[in-house]
Parts: sequence; C-alpha cells; structure tokens
Amino acid sequence: MTAFQRIQQWRVRRILRKYPIEESVWRATLEALPWLPNLDTIAQARLRDYATLFLADKIIVGAQGYEVPAGLRVAIAVQACLLVLFSNLDAYRGFRSIIVYADEYIVAHTSMDDAGIVHARRDIRAGEAWREGPVVLAASAILHDGRGDGMNIVIHEFAHQLDMQNGDANGFPPLPKDIAVTQWTQHFTRAYADFCRRVDGEEHTALDPYGSEAPEEFFAVMCEAFFLIPATLNAEYPNIFQLLKRFFRFDPLHTDTTIPAYT
Repeated sequence: MTAFQRIQQWRVRRILRKYPIEESVWRATLEALPWLPNLDTIAQARLRDYATLFLADKIIVGAQGYEVPAGLRVAIAVQACLLVLFSNLDAYRGFRSIIVYADEYIVAHTSMDDAGIVHARRDIRAGEAWREGPVVLAASAILHDGRGDGMNIVIHEFAHQLDMQNGDANGFPPLPKDIAVTQWTQHFTRAYADFCRRVDGEEHTALDPYGSEAPEEFFAVMCEAFFLIPATLNAEYPNIFQLLKRFFRFDPLHTDTTIPAYT
C-alpha cells in the first residue's frame, strides 16, 4: 500500500467517524424512499458510508433563499450513491456543487437559426447536470419521485454525471471491461430507435417518453427505470436491462446476491 493510499484510508475513516449521519435522519430517509432495493445489511452499511462521504465532499446549497433540510441532503446523497454503490464513489469526483431549488425553475436560452435570426425561449426544469458541475435539482421533484411512474430526478441527473466521465453526455459512459463497446452500441442504438418510433407514433409507453429526446436522455431514463421499475424495463428492453445490470454490477430483481468488494 502506498503512502497516498494510507492517507486516503485515514481520511475516509476520519470522515465516517466525525460526520456520521444521525440514526433518526437515516431511518427517516429510508422510510421516505420505499422504492429503494431491498439491500442486505452489508450493502445498506456501504450505502450509508458512501452517502456520508458524498455529503462530506459535496457542497449542497439552496437557490433563491431556499434552505435545504438535512433529510433532503441525505436523500440526495443516498439516491446518487445508489448508482455507484457496487462500483466506485470516485465517479463523482469531477464536480463539487449541487444547487437545490424549492420548485421547478426557469432557464432562459437564446439560439440563432440558419437565417441569422436570434430566438429566445424559457424552459421550465426540474434538474440539469453539467460536466464539471453543478448538478441542479428541484426539491419538489425529489419529493415526488418514487410514486410508481419510474421517474427520479436525482438518478436521472447523476446518470448524466456518469455519462459525462468521458466527455459530453451522449449515452455512452465509460464501460466496465466485461461490456464490449460494440455490444453497448448495438443494443442501445436499436432500443433508442424503437423507443423513438413508439413515442413519435403516440404510443403509450410505460417508460418516460422524455427518453426519446436524445441518446443521453434515453440512457438516463433507462437508468431511472432500472432502479425504480426494473421488471418493466426487463420486459420492454431485456437487452438494456442486462447491460445495465452489468454496468451497475447489481441486479435489482435479485437483491440477495453477494455484492462486490470495495474498489
């Protein structure tokens, strides 16, 4: 073990000892997220450790005078860390700030068309993610998530963060060694084309139609479905479910499997 690794281990132990999540807040957070996978005691302990380290590393601030409650901070950390629970928390080292609005917020945009005319528009958003931060979230959306529709703003935006580890968000995140680039490309390209066809044809889909907006949104929406409505995702796009199971190193339909060691 190198000196740097020893320092890192000391730092982790110090944070876990000095800044633990209060038991009452932890229990209340889990109760408020009934959709969470039924993790065994080892995985749940790791999730708590990861959430503690996440909160120590990130700056979570309220926008426009909003004060972010302690429970909501923990809820953000828990849901974000679920995506990397069986891999590596270092995936989120590229940014520091998380901005939380009380409700959906307005973003103004300008664009120029081919004729040189500038157009202005205002979008209402519940979240967004930038490669080097911040991640922006609406508290109202976080509190609404998990009601059976397969939508989750925290998972969605942090899926974008995973996607942007190797550049701009494009639905092609860094892959583990056991997933071939050609395999990922083939299955996601086919599934995305099929999903866009269904949405464009005004077919009702159990998965969020927002996934048809772009390949990166399709990836984020599939990640939401993987954790919240895995049986539905497996029924509609089994190849995507299998790829995400290997990507996240976790099977939400069989949570009694042995979890990998820390990496």
